Amino acid sequence: MDKWEEMMKKIMAMPAEERMKRIELSKSMCICRSCPSYRGTGETELLFCGTGKSTIISKEMGCSCGLCPVVAHMGLTRLYYCTRDTEAEQRGVKI
Repeated sequence: MDKWEEMMKKIMAMPAEERMKRIELSKSMCICRSCPSYRGTGETELLFCGTGKSTIISKEMGCSCGLCPVVAHMGLTRLYYCTRDTEAEQRGVKI
């Protein structure tokens, strides 16, 4: 089991209220706004790695996910969450 799988197991065992607090904390650490694919699109959502791909961003103009503290903390391994979907979806894992 890798770090992401361990983290997801812990998160899914949390009460819903605690999971929501965790999401808000992750959003505060998220660096999506500084990403070349995000800037100038009019997108306002964040944390695509956990919430799903953008309905606005369609062009991959560069990816900052590898620099994001959320990605490092959660043990994420993929990129371009804004256009390719969550870590779980990219891994083919149903949560």
